[in-house]
Amino acid sequence: MKNKSFIYILLICIFLVLIISPSFFLITGLYKNTQNFENRPMALMPKMPALKLKDGIESYHEASDFLAGFNKYVNDNMPFRNVLFRLYRDIKMHIFNVSPVPDRVVIGEKGWFFIGDINSDAIKESKGIKVFGPDELKQCADNIAYYNSYLFKKGIKFYFAVAPGKATVYGQFLPIEKSPRPTKLEQITEELAKRNIRVIDLKEDFVLLPHVRLYHKTDSHWNQAGAYLGYYTLIKWIKLDFPQVSPLSLNNFRIDTAESGQKDFCKTLQTNLIEYDIRLCPLEMPQAVEGKQQLPMPKDHFGEPSTYERRFTCTGKPLKVLVFGDSFLASLVRYIAESFGETIFVYSKVNKDVIAIEQPDIVISETVERELDYFVNLY
Repeated sequence: MKNKSFIYILLICIFLVLIISPSFFLITGLYKNTQNFENRPMALMPKMPALKLKDGIESYHEASDFLAGFNKYVNDNMPFRNVLFRLYRDIKMHIFNVSPVPDRVVIGEKGWFFIGDINSDAIKESKGIKVFGPDELKQCADNIAYYNSYLFKKGIKFYFAVAPGKATVYGQFLPIEKSPRPTKLEQITEELAKRNIRVIDLKEDFVLLPHVRLYHKTDSHWNQAGAYLGYYTLIKWIKLDFPQVSPLSLNNFRIDTAESGQKDFCKTLQTNLIEYDIRLCPLEMPQAVEGKQQLPMPKDHFGEPSTYERRFTCTGKPLKVLVFGDSFLASLVRYIAESFGETIFVYSKVNKDVIAIEQPDIVISETVERELDYFVNLY
């Protein structure tokens, strides 16, 4: 009986130690693990507000903001967070063969990883499970049509281009059936066609490299080969309006592979899977020359200041082009910059202030498929 009592007490003590120790180490600072495996800064300890009872509603909001910030700080900086996650990850991935964070990363077949639905319902949208409602579709089309008309009146040609999501291109590696309903991309393409506005689907020429992998297996983005084919499609349509523009030929590159560093999904899962990048190595020296940033930096820019704007000049090439885009634009820069006399790339959605400053001949809006919702509330 005494032995049983001792075991019970021991188990209770162990349980209490396990419960209390993370908070103890967090408060005392005796255990620190500053490794960050996410593509965002870890939350900092919020400043305690000076609350006054007479302030009423204002004090309530300050206290509420502090508690929300404190909760984020604890979640991000809890001792043993990474150790416990790796243990949890190993159990989920190696025993149950599923993702430990399926809202962020979905594990497909044959080593393919996909971005989870926490990011704009990327998978649901690619499968036609989540689509535009009638009002959303109309508003989205109205906003894109507004910019088309706005730029037309200024003598500027507008091109709206959509980079396909990875789940759209390699959806066969996901154990999810495609819905019979049209996807959001198919909906907006049909709706804008009624208004004589073309949506340039940047996967249109993916068939030109049928045996080459066009996306990273452990990242959500296209690789250099996929980006080139997206670029080729874009320039092909621009050339119909501006015959003096010519795309770089695939013959200008040598397709190669090289071992890459840790990709986004591996960082999220804290694992070191080796991936081999598909590279397009130029056979001639690039002609485009990069210049200094000139645009004012917006306060709400997400990321390093160097990522907001890049500008190039290319002697002997025609036209000034302004390109708005997202993370998929980064891999297009090296190609687009070689096709025009002056090219400005801005990590942003369409911005009339930037257009007024630059006065380009052409405006290109690039967006990844899963971010089409943004255009419902564009302005």
